[in-house]
Amino acid sequence: MKYTVYISVLLLTVVCGIHPQDEASLVDLRVCVINTDDLMQESAMGQKVIADLEKIRSGLEREINKSQEELLKAVETLQKKANTLSVKALEKAQEQLLFLQQTLEAKVEEANKKMAQANKAAQDTFIMRAQSAIADCIAAHDLDVLLDTAHNPIVHLSDRAQKLLAAPDITQEVIDILDK
Repeated sequence: MKYTVYISVLLLTVVCGIHPQDEASLVDLRVCVINTDDLMQESAMGQKVIADLEKIRSGLEREINKSQEELLKAVETLQKKANTLSVKALEKAQEQLLFLQQTLEAKVEEANKKMAQANKAAQDTFIMRAQSAIADCIAAHDLDVLLDTAHNPIVHLSDRAQKLLAAPDITQEVIDILDK
């Protein structure tokens, strides 16, 4: 996304350089701003994605917590009975603890993989829909430049370029399209 903004700023510079005496060249450009971070946080689709991911995360977390509790119970039980167990029984109990620990570690690893896959799938779907909604707004406004204010890649704007700050913000319009 930052590269798009950099290219847009470069294009503005080229346009201004081509017509240095013609102040209207900058003003005639159709420029809007968008805050891409707000798309996920404020759109109904983004909020649903976040809620769905939270459900997946909490379900996986419950499974892991259950395994942790089982391991802790087994450790407590072994500590209480350690003095009364035979060597073979103690070894068997320790093997059981090792098995429970390995099972827990495998569940954590699997949960991390599942969560990463769910995040990627949700993000890919959301980005595809958001890009389509942004393209609809670009077409509707016949935009020359769209700047993303969420990532603030612009360090300096000249007095002439300050006119860009008055550019309409189409973030809410993109959110409305996403929510249709």
